[in-house]
Amino acid sequence: MRQALAYFEQLKDSQDAWHVCAEALAKGIYSDDHVKFFCFQVLEHQIKFRYAMLTAVQQQLVRETLMTWLQSQLMNAQPEKTFIRNKAAQVFALMFVTEYLTKWPKFFFDILTVVGLNPRGVDLYLRTLMAIDAEVVDRDIVHTAEETRRNTLIKDTMREQCIPSLVESWYEILHTYQHSNSELTCQCLEVVGAFVSWIDLSLIANDRFVNMLLGHMSVEVLREEACDCLFEIVNKGMDPIDKTKLVESLCQVLQAAGLFSIQQEEDVDFLSRFSKLVNGMGQSLIISWSRLVKVSDMKGAQDTLQAIESKGPLMLQLLAHEDDDISSNIIGFCYDYLHILKQAGSTGAAYGQ
Repeated sequence: MRQALAYFEQLKDSQDAWHVCAEALAKGIYSDDHVKFFCFQVLEHQIKFRYAMLTAVQQQLVRETLMTWLQSQLMNAQPEKTFIRNKAAQVFALMFVTEYLTKWPKFFFDILTVVGLNPRGVDLYLRTLMAIDAEVVDRDIVHTAEETRRNTLIKDTMREQCIPSLVESWYEILHTYQHSNSELTCQCLEVVGAFVSWIDLSLIANDRFVNMLLGHMSVEVLREEACDCLFEIVNKGMDPIDKTKLVESLCQVLQAAGLFSIQQEEDVDFLSRFSKLVNGMGQSLIISWSRLVKVSDMKGAQDTLQAIESKGPLMLQLLAHEDDDISSNIIGFCYDYLHILKQAGSTGAAYGQ
């Protein structure tokens, strides 16, 4: 085994290994999962460390290899193992980061043209988007100054050129698969939640999208992911009056669906996510209230304070829950709520008291 690994490491660094591996993937030469995984690793290594050494023709071959492999996934009798799909998505994401701003501006258009709404294709498309999020957006990953500059440019270019089309594709995927494929629907909700932090919120925070997400809150296999997605939407910075309206409209629908009746809910995993969502809504309203007070918008501040106070009973129910995850997820809202009650009390009726 050790000899085999040493051989593979040596092969990675050889001049033409990438070509052998590209051909193997494009033609489906090997059936062994570990060999396929290794072929993707070799391509990954080439793109990451030695891509500039390739000629324009060779770089084109890498692009064509990936698209041929993607096309073959739609026709194969069995989908690839998850670890191969994840590795493929990482390689697609690396290729995107390397080429999107220069040689491959139609990256997403090309992928969507191939995959359409084919479930296997959609799976790989969504995995690739999450891998791109990890490469370009994830704040937990430390980037060099050069990478940060490149990532900012990629996001700016995506906003201008393709984000509306991507959002449309997410809506189509959710609409198509929400009743028939919970795995793809949850993957898509995860993508929306990841991207919403840096794209134009109006593309997502609109009636057709939000109504669909709220519908998912009543479906057991979708509601945890829908909860997280709504949390990301609520967490996004926006005008304080608009934020209050958004939170209140969400709360009305959630309450009408019976989701505020905590005692009837036995699923602690869902309640933990729901508690996080209520915490996000409460803290967002408090930020809006503070901003409105600062600009002396007393009517807006009063409306927002009433919205905050109306969440009090729900907040206390979640805080009193015997499950630690559920009660700890709401503590931020509790703390901020007590703080503004003190503030509002000391500043008097002008702030809505």
